[in-house]
Amino acid sequence: MIVSKKNIILLGIFLYALYIIFNSRKVNEGFYSSSIKFFNINDFERFIKQKDYFEVFKYFNILEIIVKSNFNINNSLENKPIAEKYLKSIKELNYALENYQYFNEKGSNGNLKLHNLPLFNYKVNPEYKVNLRNLFLNNLTYFYKQNLVEFTNEQQSLLRGVISEIDRILINALERIPIWNLVLYKNNIDWDFPYTIGSVIFMTQRRLQILLDKYTNGDNDDMSGIKITLVHEYLHILQRKNVKAFQSFYEIFWGFKPIPEGKRNNIYGDVFLKTYGITNPDGNNGEYYVEHNGEKYTPFLMLDPKNIKNHLPMLVKLDNDFNVLHDEKSKKQMKGEVVQNVKIPIMYNISDMSFYKKHTYGVGQNYHPNEVFATLVSTYLIDEGLVSSQFRENAAEATKLLSKLENY
Repeated sequence: MIVSKKNIILLGIFLYALYIIFNSRKVNEGFYSSSIKFFNINDFERFIKQKDYFEVFKYFNILEIIVKSNFNINNSLENKPIAEKYLKSIKELNYALENYQYFNEKGSNGNLKLHNLPLFNYKVNPEYKVNLRNLFLNNLTYFYKQNLVEFTNEQQSLLRGVISEIDRILINALERIPIWNLVLYKNNIDWDFPYTIGSVIFMTQRRLQILLDKYTNGDNDDMSGIKITLVHEYLHILQRKNVKAFQSFYEIFWGFKPIPEGKRNNIYGDVFLKTYGITNPDGNNGEYYVEHNGEKYTPFLMLDPKNIKNHLPMLVKLDNDFNVLHDEKSKKQMKGEVVQNVKIPIMYNISDMSFYKKHTYGVGQNYHPNEVFATLVSTYLIDEGLVSSQFRENAAEATKLLSKLENY
């Protein structure tokens, strides 16, 4: 029997239509099962040896590492061969931190400024700083491993149900079902904030339990709901895999312009910012800038110099060549033993800068365009009624980007 080319094409179209209908039915009826991996310690051990993990850790700063490891310095360094010059700096740092916290509890910083310690002066013996940083970094990796916990059977069951509901929503926006990789930490790790590294979502027991309690009690229609949180984090994974697509969208639609890669070290290398900067793997400091009245500002997440247990979203002022501008008053000599008098950047708390609101569409987590996008779109996808009516059109426009991405 001879089959014409036309009949072959028609048969192909018919079979493809059946495939679409069948798979649509599977999703709608909940038959589709996502790929979900709940990490155990062996999975985590393999993950920390991968490039994704080291790509994030290379940005961590000494003070940030210490805060992330909950100030666990001395205990972790016992019985380790440490050169005397390192011990001296560690003792100096311990003393400074103890007195720093004491001054803050008393409501006064005195003359103690952590950014003036030789430990944070990167112009003095760079190799010495790198070696000491690596010592603390190894400690932080060990700290994370010690604080990893496995998901209980109940948590896994609840999360499978939640993710099944999410998948039915995402199949329309992404035209595919995500792969989910989840890690669980003990409480008080990284301020209990969820975040991603590579294609993996990290969360603490406390945050997960709060979200699951709301879900099981039916109290899920708010912006901290488990479905919005998981979609938010998954969007960060997509941002990481499609950097150019998101850069283009942010610049064209939202006014966030990428800082040239060759200029970013102007920000990373500033001693004050390097001392207090926080590395958010979902939105790195020094990547974007906005303009207002002909002046440039870059969003920057940092530890609060007045209380390093907290963090601040700031706007740092830049010149036309993307150098950090400094407060001339900060040149005044400070008391105490200092190697270099560190200049203080001109910067403002984001919440005090009204012009910045036009870039953030009413979301609270607004210091980086990645966070703005993830918050706005995850909320819109799960319950568009939670997005302010004046920003709903912006959310819809942003959501369209998801179906145009190349990498999932």
